[in-house]
Formats: sequence, C-alpha cells, structure tokens
Amino acid sequence: MIAGAFLIISGLILILPSAYNTSSLLNSISANDMAKLILIDMINKTQEQSVSEDSSLFDLLKIESKNLIIKGSKYLISNVNANQTSSEEILRKLAFNLGINFFIILVGIILMVNGLILLVGGTVIFVYDRRKIRRAKV
Repeated sequence: MIAGAFLIISGLILILPSAYNTSSLLNSISANDMAKLILIDMINKTQEQSVSEDSSLFDLLKIESKNLIIKGSKYLISNVNANQTSSEEILRKLAFNLGINFFIILVGIILMVNGLILLVGGTVIFVYDRRKIRRAKV
C-alpha cells in the first residue's frame, strides 16, 4: 500500500510541472507565428510537379498553376523571411520540448496507474490477512 501511494505521488510530481511547462510553452507562441512557421516549413518542402507528354490540356493547366503558386510562394518567403533557418530551428526546438514534456506526462500516468494497482492490491491483501487472523483466534 505504501509503494502504491508513493508511485501515485511521484506520478503527480512528474505530471504537474510538465503540464504547466507545456501550457506555458504553447501560450508563449501566438497562433499567427505558429501558422507562419508551419506554412514556411511546408512551402520549403514542396516540390514542383513535372508535366508528362500525354497529359491533357486540363492537367497541364492544373499542374502549371500549382507550379506557379509554389514558385511565387517560395519567392515571397525568400524575400520576406531572409532568416529561414531560424524558423526551422524554432520548430525543431518546440517539437523537441513538447515531445519531452509529453513523454514525461506519459511516464507519470503509467506510474499513477501502477500505483493504483498496487494500492488496490495492497488493500485487498491487508483485508484478507486481517480476516485470516480474526478467524484463527476464534
């Protein structure tokens, strides 16, 4: 029973600071900044499509318009955001910190579940043991 209570308390000690850290980390970055970072990252990773010889006029126009939008977006981003590596670095750091926090929260939840199992098991054994002792005296 004591080990179960200890695991529950240690799980709470792990979960509470990690949850607070995650919420403050997410609140520190505005939604506009996050959307800009994700959009810049997506545009940088997109590739232009090639047009095949046997494609129809509709497919040709569709692919060329997509390529034009991709080229224009990359041009605008390169002019507006000269420091593209910093946005990738911010996304990488944010994802790393969020991953560690969620891992710590997961470990805390596992500890709490194991603590509850130990607490219930210890209580059942304690009650069963006391019944056995009372019957032996009678």
